[in-house]
Amino acid sequence: MSNITTIFSDRIIKEKEKRATYNKYIFNSHLVMFLLISFGAILFNYSSWLDIAKNIEMKSVLLVLLIIMAYLLSTMKIKTFIKEADSVFLLPLENRYKEVIKKLYIPTIITRIFFAIFFIFVSYPIIKKLGLLDNNIYVLLSFIVSIVVTIIIYTIQTYKLVIYGTLDNKYIALTFVTYLLSSILFVLELLNISLLVVLLVSYLYKKYISVNVNWYGAAEYDSSRQEKYLKLVNMFVDVPIDVVKVKRRKYLDILLPSLNEKNFNKENSYNYYFLRAFLRQENTIFLVLRLFLVALLFLYNFNNMYVSFIVIVSFNYLSVIQLLPLYKRLTSIIWFYTIPVKNEVKLKSFKKLINIVLAIFTIILVLIYVIITKDIIYSIIPIILSLIINNYFLKKLK
Repeated sequence: MSNITTIFSDRIIKEKEKRATYNKYIFNSHLVMFLLISFGAILFNYSSWLDIAKNIEMKSVLLVLLIIMAYLLSTMKIKTFIKEADSVFLLPLENRYKEVIKKLYIPTIITRIFFAIFFIFVSYPIIKKLGLLDNNIYVLLSFIVSIVVTIIIYTIQTYKLVIYGTLDNKYIALTFVTYLLSSILFVLELLNISLLVVLLVSYLYKKYISVNVNWYGAAEYDSSRQEKYLKLVNMFVDVPIDVVKVKRRKYLDILLPSLNEKNFNKENSYNYYFLRAFLRQENTIFLVLRLFLVALLFLYNFNNMYVSFIVIVSFNYLSVIQLLPLYKRLTSIIWFYTIPVKNEVKLKSFKKLINIVLAIFTIILVLIYVIITKDIIYSIIPIILSLIINNYFLKKLK
């Protein structure tokens, strides 16, 4: 326990090995080939769109790209690798944690710089087409340098706030505004003030930084980071997410039907409860929405009947195999047994919910397919195939 750098080096290595294992299953040869083909199709459509797009459309897309870049740079999690038990066992080595931080800076900074440069070069064809920056490559390079410096300063400051202080939403909002404004000001060929704002924000937040490590806060932050990663991976492979978190989302309450006496009879007793759990349990509704958005992206870029059928059917396949474990997780919660109803009735209610949810998203995808391809005759095919797949997997649930 005397060498804190060895302890954290082991944790870093173990996380890399775990992620490498997940990546091996996720990025198999079929998916890699599919992604390469998709990337080529996106590039081709992007190039074709630039030739026909109006100025207002290009400016809108450019603004969206800059907003996405600013959002990612300001919300990307940093890695602390601190655990709750460290507050006890590593407390005597607290002063030596600075050695660990210095090794964590560089990978985080490199990752953020990569994302920034990627978005800048994706945006550059639009900037060039609009005639902004006078097609001056030196201005673009100065912007990249400014963004890189901003990333370095903000990353170091974020580490200090997470480990030695408190990282609040106000600070994240300020970083988002800084990145976005600096990008917009450069595109408009106005004075870049991002570095001044960064230095000002860093100075103002110095009062939140202490000399002692905030063990519990840093541990909770890193646990949240790992949980978000596992939820993303869980879209493709099973991962050990043991804790089921329930969170009320008021904006989704509109989807909940009003309670009445019908909700408490034997047939409908669990319909309401399963829908409530689906909307509030963190790893369900957004999982389906992410898959839905990916399916939309492929439908728009390929504009092909056969590819569209595969995408819609794949959406149902990936959704249903990821939603089935939800039933087992819900059976481990005490409220599942509060009403004396047979398991067959509960299972029937759960299957009904999954069928309704997937049917709604499938119909939306098919309607978008019809709008894009103008093909109504064959649109029933993916619906039938999706129903067959969903029923096949739902029958296995017991």
